[in-house]
Amino acid sequence: MAHCVARRKRSATSYEGLKAALARGRKGGRPRKLKEADLEAARAMLAAGTISVAEIARRLGFNRDTFYSYFPRARANSVAAKG
Repeated sequence: MAHCVARRKRSATSYEGLKAALARGRKGGRPRKLKEADLEAARAMLAAGTISVAEIARRLGFNRDTFYSYFPRARANSVAAKG
């Protein structure tokens, strides 16, 4: 029972710390891989339709999985085109 109380207190303290950091303009988590300029370039290449997803990813310096995490509809379109 005592461990439950201690766990709740740690959880509350963590939550308060996260709220305070957010109020100071800090946000946790992993930084995004692609910058806005990279996203715009990828959108333009994707819209052209003449460059494969693998080639777009290679040109911009990341892998296809990263590309698909930013453009999930591109995966759906590629699966639909194959099938």
